[in-house]
Amino acid sequence: MRIKPEGEDVTSEDKFDNEAPPAMYIVLLFVRAFDRAWFRGHFNFRMRNNPNFGKGTYGFMSPYCVEHTYVMNRNLERLENDGYKTHPAFAPFMKAVAVVPHVSKAGSAFF
Repeated sequence: MRIKPEGEDVTSEDKFDNEAPPAMYIVLLFVRAFDRAWFRGHFNFRMRNNPNFGKGTYGFMSPYCVEHTYVMNRNLERLENDGYKTHPAFAPFMKAVAVVPHVSKAGSAFF
């Protein structure tokens, strides 16, 4: 495993030299991917101006609560049942999991 020099882009290619990355790193890759694939877009929607109230109404999106809840649920359903495996945001996570050996509950079966 290599340590990234200060200032290097966090999205750059990680190299583990055929060595499995630490489990905590893999878990953080999943959290980062989930943020990019699901959470960030919905959070940004909630924080935008309400088109009915005009400029300066950040966060006043409660009139769209029912519709947005449906969209959030639909997007989450797309990620579950292995849908995350083909989502572009999860590519670094899938790459890291691919090098973890499959050894009972301690290996790749954990992920």
